[in-house]
Amino acid sequence: MNETDDLLRAIANDPTNKDLRLSYAATLEDTGGPHARRRAECIRVQYAVQACRDLYISESHPGFQELLLRETELLVHAKQWLTPETRDLARSNCSYSWGGEKDYAQFRRGFVEHIAPRDLRALPRLLPALLEQWPILSLTCSVWNKQEARDVLQRKGDFHKQMIAALDALPENRFRELGLWFAEPATIERMLPKSGNLETLILYSPFPGALREIAKAAAQLPALKALQIRHAWPVDGSTAALRRELLECSETVLAEQLEEWSVAHLDSPGVLLDCLSSRQWKQLKRLSFHRCGIINSGGLLHLATLRGITLHSLELKDRWSADDPIDCNMLFPLQELLTEPIGWMLRKLALKQLGTMGGVAENSFCDGLESHQQLYNFSCDEEITSAALAKSQRVVLGRTPPLPTY
Repeated sequence: MNETDDLLRAIANDPTNKDLRLSYAATLEDTGGPHARRRAECIRVQYAVQACRDLYISESHPGFQELLLRETELLVHAKQWLTPETRDLARSNCSYSWGGEKDYAQFRRGFVEHIAPRDLRALPRLLPALLEQWPILSLTCSVWNKQEARDVLQRKGDFHKQMIAALDALPENRFRELGLWFAEPATIERMLPKSGNLETLILYSPFPGALREIAKAAAQLPALKALQIRHAWPVDGSTAALRRELLECSETVLAEQLEEWSVAHLDSPGVLLDCLSSRQWKQLKRLSFHRCGIINSGGLLHLATLRGITLHSLELKDRWSADDPIDCNMLFPLQELLTEPIGWMLRKLALKQLGTMGGVAENSFCDGLESHQQLYNFSCDEEITSAALAKSQRVVLGRTPPLPTY
């Protein structure tokens, strides 16, 4: 066994050790040919990309754009770095792209770190070999088409049995990120014994009772820092139940330890703002509401009155379509929010799909952006055509700190 094989085994056994990965990159650069040097560069570039995201660097920044472009160019070669077991994981999957959530094997920091098996039934058989070969830290248990989703909602098929079998196969305390589609209370119960080091939990369309189970078991998730609830429409139509469970979560010790809270597709702004009014959010740094109606409900004014929360990143993406514009008059409290404690340390502000602004609303909005000295990442979904807003974005981007390198 040569030095690179020893390093690969060490990386798989110690998946969070950055020094081992960078040592492997240095070894490839010193001893390998063009193919090995591309692999080494991929490791360094992906570390730099992740560091930029951790620092909230805007993807509009030219230096970050260059990094992302180079990452894409290098990942064209990623199929050559896969092992037979990794390919087997996705034998029935037609996708070989590398950037989306449903990629069966996603490279992060130069190695396969995230897996999303096309067939969950294969995971218990393949997982031991995969964990020996790769520093896998993230798993998504997903449905893969609309028919599978309909079957789950109609209580057909055995998706939940497959997901529980997959969770049972996980080694204790290995995984840092789990994504679960249509999680039930029983799913959460089986997940908990394996989750001592879990940092990020992503729930897609959870069944009633799943969030309550998480709230009850907060003490068993001591490392959890990020809770994301996506496609949060209740799968049985019980909106009231989901609202109650969100409020219950906000009153537990779980809220005290969370640094990131994200909710998507739940048009209940009052409930979400009531959750934030809890005094439990002592560590919250990143807040994201997608299609939850926060801005049009006057939520910016409510956010500005909150105490005990200091955000680094705020994302509000209200609109469902171009025919559902944001009421720009509701953006007036932005300047107040940025001067209150909740916004003092804000580095990133994403107000997606703003629609057309003008007049007093735009002037107030731009004044708020330019006066906040900590802010260096502002974005919206569509192209900015307003000269005033484009100028403000340039001012904000000009405050970007130096980009990290590896």
